[in-house]
Amino acid sequence: MLEVASRSVFPYSTVTYITVQWPDGTRSSGSGVVVGPNDVLTAMHVVFNSDRGGWASELAIYPGADTKPVLKAPFGVFGDEIWRINSRASNWDVDGDGLLVDSEAQFDLALVGLSERIGDLTGWLGTRNDRSDGAATMLGYPGRGTGLMAESVFADASSRWGVFDIDSGLGAGASGGPLIRTNADGSTYVVGVLSSGNTSHTSSSYAALFGQGTWDWFTRVLASNDDLIGSSSGTDGAGVGGKGLVAPLALAKAYLAYFGRPVDYAGLTFFAGKADAQVAAAFDASAESQALYGQSLVGKVNAIYKNLFNREAEAGGLQHWTATVAAGRVSAPEAALTILNGAQGSDALAVQNKLAAADAFSRALDTPAEQAGYAGLGAAQSARSFVAAVGVSAVSLQAALGRVDAAVASAVASSSAAGAPREATFDDASELSLVGCTDFSAAWSDFPCGP
Repeated sequence: MLEVASRSVFPYSTVTYITVQWPDGTRSSGSGVVVGPNDVLTAMHVVFNSDRGGWASELAIYPGADTKPVLKAPFGVFGDEIWRINSRASNWDVDGDGLLVDSEAQFDLALVGLSERIGDLTGWLGTRNDRSDGAATMLGYPGRGTGLMAESVFADASSRWGVFDIDSGLGAGASGGPLIRTNADGSTYVVGVLSSGNTSHTSSSYAALFGQGTWDWFTRVLASNDDLIGSSSGTDGAGVGGKGLVAPLALAKAYLAYFGRPVDYAGLTFFAGKADAQVAAAFDASAESQALYGQSLVGKVNAIYKNLFNREAEAGGLQHWTATVAAGRVSAPEAALTILNGAQGSDALAVQNKLAAADAFSRALDTPAEQAGYAGLGAAQSARSFVAAVGVSAVSLQAALGRVDAAVASAVASSSAAGAPREATFDDASELSLVGCTDFSAAWSDFPCGP
């Protein structure tokens, strides 16, 4: 078993670390794999446990993650807004003993549908109804590993059940991680996900896509998830979550670049779908942005750097951007957004973390009162302070995610009446709140049924 260092590189970018909170308040972790633009395949027992209250109540998906010594998420976190779980069976544990045998493991599959196009960032792996013995690679995030772990194995498909049997195992926490094969042309595809194994890591069973009725189930639910893309409210079914403001990434970036804060209701309803240039011009000319950045070009570039990267511009960056704007290669209104989109290295990570925090804040605006209350100068400054505390470190992001609800309450309390958006109306009965796990600590014992 070896650690994969190139987690942000396809195909490893598609392997996901998943954290779950159950209805009884306990937490656990597992693994998964991106198999479509908004589809994550995993084991059913990663997201369903009858002893812990049934379906996961909170879900966070981190593609291409580094989990140790601290959680790093190069592509951000998904699943803490709108999601749907489609399971292969109603309960993976048919006999209720908390253990998986092959006849149960063959149904230990679930497909998570997201409203976000996770695959546009990570790519996604193909899938095959492949019932053949041969070489394969196991991937996942076992607790005994040091991050994303891989092992080359021989996959035995001779079982009477819909599983691959393997004389090795990654360990607890890798459940739901993919078993992949590689074509002669170098392309890779998924044939199953880890369901169970022994504690000595000498045996494991993968729920295979070739199981009886499994391929038909998989292709059907894969197609059905398309209706979630771009949704702004949850849908009926097992394991559905989502509420609050779900902003397009381009608009979220504009809010961060020009205002240093999360999207609000008025802006979301008015600017969503408008061209980037239109948004940039309107935001740059706003009183809020003018107050934040001022009129001096040098001062503006420095202020943008402080807002986005928590530092002043280095001499080379300052010279580059002031010259670029002065020469007209980038218009002054587009400067803030262009600097954000051009961020590299640690600056890009700071932007990513701030966007994740801002996104969580917007989604936590999950009542009409909060959406209306997040308005005015006082609320804007409060939200800006929340985002400003987030930087390059994963610790700063996790701390922010842990205080999202408090930050929303503070912003609403600081609201001025001026400039409040019109009152939002929602069908609250059809929507469910979901917040990503922020204080999770992995433990092997989280899955008594196996890895």
